[in-house]
Amino acid sequence: MVEFRPTEIHGLPGFRRRFIRTFSGIPYIDVLSHADNPAMPDSGSENFKIADPPCIENEPMPLNEIVARARRENRTVLTEIESKQILAQAGIDCTETRLARTRAEAVSVSAAFGYPVVLKISSKDITHKSDAGGVKVNLKDAAEVEAAYDGITQSALQRFPRAQIEGISVQPMARPGIEIIMGMTRDRNFGPVLMFGLGGVLVEVLQDVAFGIVPLERSDAAEMIDEIRGKKLLDGYRGQDSVDRSRLENMLLKLSAFVDANPEIAEIDMNPVFARSDGATVVDARIILRELSEAESARPVQS
Repeated sequence: MVEFRPTEIHGLPGFRRRFIRTFSGIPYIDVLSHADNPAMPDSGSENFKIADPPCIENEPMPLNEIVARARRENRTVLTEIESKQILAQAGIDCTETRLARTRAEAVSVSAAFGYPVVLKISSKDITHKSDAGGVKVNLKDAAEVEAAYDGITQSALQRFPRAQIEGISVQPMARPGIEIIMGMTRDRNFGPVLMFGLGGVLVEVLQDVAFGIVPLERSDAAEMIDEIRGKKLLDGYRGQDSVDRSRLENMLLKLSAFVDANPEIAEIDMNPVFARSDGATVVDARIILRELSEAESARPVQS
């Protein structure tokens, strides 16, 4: 996933009310830091042998409990599973995702979901999962899941030997759609700023995104969608079904309300979101908590 972080927004053209026009060449910071993590052991075993991994539960937890657990573990980056649980609580549709730490668990979870499924590496240190060989899609049976599990673990540990690996996330294969990116970052002048644009690999190639300042009104959300250069893709380009724009507007409004009410959240990255004629689903997501001050860090964590 790619994190767009607008900089010096006050110096950009096109600002009006709570809306910032689309512009090309937006600076962005692609966070991929693993220099301080312990070296990983040999990946030949079926199971992950990880030094002090984050405690991740597959059962849904309230936002405050997820945040408290992350604070106790001295981390600000939430896992994909934690991030999706939080977004789901905000009313945003996400693919259900569960963590597997062994090959057998991956097969069991896949069977419970029903095939086909998707397997992805789960690590806060690996931003671009695909580039690390960490994504396998359209897996149709247990044998393919087992092979994908082994392939992902070996590839990820070869390319990022010092990354902290939580396990392998398993999710049902989502129905395809136009790939969208939505996200949030906090600007030093304007506070929380939402982003909308074409997602997947297109976000890196085209950088076709629009920004809106929280809180959004419906007209702001609609305008953000209209501002991207690739909006024709949303309207049924060359015989494709058009996406339900009202669902995208609703998702932006829910995201706006959520970040406005939760100052603990520093950044959100939802990429891709599959937009279709009958809705939109978040397929991958990551949330980053704000850094605590020294005084806040010294206080006991309240769950």
